[in-house]
Amino acid sequence: MDTQFVFVYGTLMSSYPEHALYCPKPVSVAKAFMQGELFEVQGKYPILKIPEEDIVLHATGNPVEDWLKANKRGRHSSIGDRDSANWIEGELLELPLQENSLAKMDEWEGFELKGNSVYRRVVAEAITEEETKMRSWVYVTLGETSAFQRLKTPRWSRQRSQA
Repeated sequence: MDTQFVFVYGTLMSSYPEHALYCPKPVSVAKAFMQGELFEVQGKYPILKIPEEDIVLHATGNPVEDWLKANKRGRHSSIGDRDSANWIEGELLELPLQENSLAKMDEWEGFELKGNSVYRRVVAEAITEEETKMRSWVYVTLGETSAFQRLKTPRWSRQRSQA
């Protein structure tokens, strides 16, 4: 079975109920990290901003073709070692590589290819606890972040946002 990876850092992590509602059954789940800045939208949801140069590919209308294309490109070495600043903690979901496997996640994140959505789906590199760099889909913001609250912690928590 061919698979793809998605880096999740908020409500789609396996410890939250939205994971079971919107994510396909994962082949595997592993702790992982991605370089960027973590913000909170309306005091409820996390959003990640990553450097433009870390983006390997922007989503188009064909997730399977996009995934295969992103993984044919040369290694993306702009990310540093995990001991540098701005590493956001999340999970790396390994999912079946199927045409509609990201559809419910896209819906939950409000991602639309030709829409004015806050979240965009891109391929970037995450790094595992074992320091392995892995290409993965990730939902990020590409726009202005001044309306969002920057979080000072590397991991989002629903409990913190509801406090």
